Amino acid sequence: MSLKYNINLIHSNIKESYKETNIKEGSDKKFGNYFKFNIISEGKELIIIVNKKDLEGNVFNWKYYSDPLNEDSHLVERTSDLYNISEHIKDIFDKNRFDNNYLKNI
Repeated sequence: MSLKYNINLIHSNIKESYKETNIKEGSDKKFGNYFKFNIISEGKELIIIVNKKDLEGNVFNWKYYSDPLNEDSHLVERTSDLYNISEHIKDIFDKNRFDNNYLKNI
């Protein structure tokens, strides 16, 4: 499958559950070429980084900021496939898998 197909599938799967979802393409020394998803649910924000190279197959690694307000916060690594990433995002939101400082400030 192509990169374009995979990213569109992931984006549409996330958007089905989370209407407030944006995606941007980026490139820097820290992540290389990547896609950045911003997802908002019930006042909480989740920022996901997916390296383009990781999207070449059905299973891919991704990272999210433990404190989305601080890009120097810990990056938590996860692994999903093209179809279950929304379930993993739901787990993060439902179980408040964020830094305690972030949760106190929202």
